[in-house]
Amino acid sequence: MSRLYSQMRFRPPPKLYEKIINSAAHERRSINAQIVKILEDHFENTEKASGHVAKQSPDASAEKENGHDAA
Repeated sequence: MSRLYSQMRFRPPPKLYEKIINSAAHERRSINAQIVKILEDHFENTEKASGHVAKQSPDASAEKENGHDAA
């Protein structure tokens, strides 16, 4: 089975990891889906603030909402 998304290793400091876990639980998302959502929101806000729109890639959070896990 081919992967639709790239994989990367992520090693956050313990306090940040705890925040991610709590945030994911609160939003009822997997940890991976929560990290993707946080990053998507960040880049969307950054692009809006700068007036620059980056090339769009498939939205992993939309995949999750459609019943497909982005993990």
